Order: sequence, then C-alpha cells, then structure tokens
Amino acid sequence: MKRPKKLFILGHTYTILSDKSPKCLKNLNNEDDPKNRLKGCFLPYEQLICIDSELPEDSWYATLIHECLHGFLYHIIPTVKEIDDEMLVENLTVVIFSFLKENKLWKIK
Repeated sequence: MKRPKKLFILGHTYTILSDKSPKCLKNLNNEDDPKNRLKGCFLPYEQLICIDSELPEDSWYATLIHECLHGFLYHIIPTVKEIDDEMLVENLTVVIFSFLKENKLWKIK
C-alpha cells in the first residue's frame, strides 16, 4: 500500500508529511523529553499530520490512524469533558465511516 500524501477528515484536507524536512523534524521533536522523539503529531491549524519517516511500515500506519483519531476528535468534540462515553463512541463511528469512504478505503457493495 502506498503511503498517502493527503487525507480528508470530515471534509478538511490534511497534508501528510513524513520526511527529513526541517518542518517535519521540528514538529516531531519532543520539547518535554528531547531524547524521545514523537512518532507523529496532528497540527489542526496547519492542516498537517507529521509522521516519523523511519518507522517500520506497520508502525507508520498505526501512527497515521492514531493521528487521524486526534483529527476526528478535534472536529467533533468542542471539549471532551462535555461528552459522555456513549456519545463519544457514536460520534467516532460516524467519523471513522466518513473517513474510510472519503479516502476510498472502504467500498460498500
């Protein structure tokens, strides 16, 4: 499977940056613990997802899913405290379904 360069999350286009560029490396540096770089990060105001380019394939895709979940939550939940568990699960179901359809990752026959 080819790594995507862009993804849609609820109608918003996010660029996937996974390289050795200064922008990607800067975003993956962990300011709280410089020895432990982040595997990925979600930057909603830049509509950008950065992922460590040196991750093994499975880890790369797991990190992409992780960062996309941050995106789903960012777009559906104004503040996490205001939503109970059942509503969170229901909203995640809608968002994941929409994400898979928009990115042609799932086709209903």
